[in-house]
Amino acid sequence: MSNIEDIAYEGEEITINGKKRKLLFTMNGMKILAKEFGTVYKALGIMRELNYEFDENSLDKICILLYAGLIHEDKSITIDDIGNMMRFDLMPYLIGKLSKAITGSLPQSEEGNVQTQSEK
Repeated sequence: MSNIEDIAYEGEEITINGKKRKLLFTMNGMKILAKEFGTVYKALGIMRELNYEFDENSLDKICILLYAGLIHEDKSITIDDIGNMMRFDLMPYLIGKLSKAITGSLPQSEEGNVQTQSEK
């Protein structure tokens, strides 16, 4: 049997405004996603569906996703803070990191794939 520390996902390191941060979806972050999007799996679906047109709705969703992934580091951070940290030229970088962090934080099947809702 594997030691939990050997298999535990540690998040994605990102740099925003010159500061290194750990993008990790803890239980509190997952609760934020479920509250905002209905379920955690719907949030993952939203990540997969994001396009690069960046309308107001998709920008709001990206801010919420980043907020949920960074709240573990700083409980006083706000969604407005996240919006002020993000730079538009970093969107592809941030979306890629968000996708990896959400996927890595979800339960994995024995084959290492993210479990779908029907598999749980």
